Amino acid sequence: VFFFYPFFYGVFSVVSINNFYYSVYWSFFIWLIFILIFFMNFTSYFLNFSGALRKV
Repeated sequence: VFFFYPFFYGVFSVVSINNFYYSVYWSFFIWLIFILIFFMNFTSYFLNFSGALRKV
């Protein structure tokens, strides 16, 4: 987690504008991927009970 989260590298050094936007970009990217994977798995799991994804 710490390797893909560059915000922790900039805390103990001089925080620049570029490092701030880079950390915000990576945290938003990881959060977006996590939300998409969770939402896709949840919707497919829920629709499996309703019969919408039944194999023909």
